[in-house]
Amino acid sequence: MKRRWLSWGGTLVGFGLLAWVFVRLAMTQKLADLGKAFETAWQHPGWLAAAMAVFAGSLACGVARWMILLRALSIPMQTGRAIRLYVVGHFFNAVVPGATGGDAVKAAYAATDHATQRPEAVASVVTERIIGFMALAAAVILVMVGASELFDGTVAQTLGIAFSTAVLLGGAAIFCVDWEAWLWRRKASPTGWLLAVARWVRAVRAYARKPSVFWSVFAISFFNHVLTALCAGVLAFSLGLSAHLLDVMCVMVMVTAVSALAMTPGGAGVREALAIVLLRNLGIGEAEAVAVSLLMYAVILAWAFVGGIVWMTMLWGGRMKNEE
Repeated sequence: MKRRWLSWGGTLVGFGLLAWVFVRLAMTQKLADLGKAFETAWQHPGWLAAAMAVFAGSLACGVARWMILLRALSIPMQTGRAIRLYVVGHFFNAVVPGATGGDAVKAAYAATDHATQRPEAVASVVTERIIGFMALAAAVILVMVGASELFDGTVAQTLGIAFSTAVLLGGAAIFCVDWEAWLWRRKASPTGWLLAVARWVRAVRAYARKPSVFWSVFAISFFNHVLTALCAGVLAFSLGLSAHLLDVMCVMVMVTAVSALAMTPGGAGVREALAIVLLRNLGIGEAEAVAVSLLMYAVILAWAFVGGIVWMTMLWGGRMKNEE
């Protein structure tokens, strides 16, 4: 029930923020500018196709890092199966509030596929998310320090650095502290759910003992965030905006970080409101900023649609197998 209320609450917040954005544009008589921005984008289908391809590269990075984590724990999974589960996870991430809704679905399928390695399969998904957040935090710190002039005042910069530092330290604690030894001291012979937790902790600790795996996944995750920001930059090109590509990417890293933490479907509403505030420093008007953000969301939903089709295919295939 609590999860249901959080889900509905996040959805309402997201739609509320989107409504506020459109009301703001209407009050300032900029809705027509938003329409013109979309018309301009449709006149440049090459840039839109490039944005779709760049985001596909981002998803491919996600599949690659998950495969590395699975193989590090000797969990067999075919590449095709990993791709299907990952795009299904992306579908749920786009339609379920928060950035981890798809992780639960992906972990459930992976655990079902590997009944004898369920804690380890779940650990691979959780670890992928943790390292992904750590890489995003590192990107935010890099942007805040290297491009501080793009952000209003020092409050946002200070908060961004402080929060990202906390994420990095928290993630480091997960991998560096010997939680397994602490858990076994608490109970000599864990059974039931406690044994599953012990196996999950042991799996996470296994990554800590393989620095090459950790840093490979971290590097891929960082590149994944770079591609996501690049996708937004390409969409800005489709609108004919004159802002520098690297500046747009730096701003969108911050937008992505806040959207990933938001409890709205796919970060909807939060991304648009933040884009208005931050892209203003690049000389981008409110209508154009909202257009970039909505086009980014459209790209996310387009690939989520693919994931939804894959999920329906998987459900249909499972139903046919049960009937046989």
